[in-house]
Parts: sequence; structure tokens; C-alpha cells
Amino acid sequence: MAYVSTPLEDPESGKKGSHCGFFKLKVLKDATSDSMEQFVENNVDSSSVLSTDKNTDYVHLEKMVEEHIKANPLRIQQLERSIG
Repeated sequence: MAYVSTPLEDPESGKKGSHCGFFKLKVLKDATSDSMEQFVENNVDSSSVLSTDKNTDYVHLEKMVEEHIKANPLRIQQLERSIG
């Protein structure tokens, strides 16, 4: 699953959040780094900031986007719940 998220900041409180724009879902044939890299190449703009969990199969994604943030899986789950 990939989704577009726009960072937001409340000018009065300084509180940071995000707004989700759209989702891109695809069932991959397997969970290899090659399959994941192909999905990113076909669906994520190279100027994007990509957030993922710390799966070791994401080893080359930082070369495919502007920035690759490897987040704690619990934080990823919290973000996904807040979106939808």
C-alpha cells in the first residue's frame, strides 16, 4: 500500500499533522526487494519522501526517492489508523 500524505502545521499552535490524499494498493506476487522496488518505481514519484517500516527488503528504496524514512512499525500502524 502506498498513500500520498501532505504535511500540515497549525500556525497558531505549531502542532504538526498530515492529510491523506489518495491510496495505491497492489497485491504483489511476493515480498522480495525486487517486487517492492518495482512497485515504488511504478507508483511513487522520485521527488517523494517515502516512509516505511524497517523491513530489510527496502534496502535500495533510498536511491529511488528524495528521502526514505524507516519508521518504527508501531508508528506506521498509528499513522494508518489515523488516516482511515
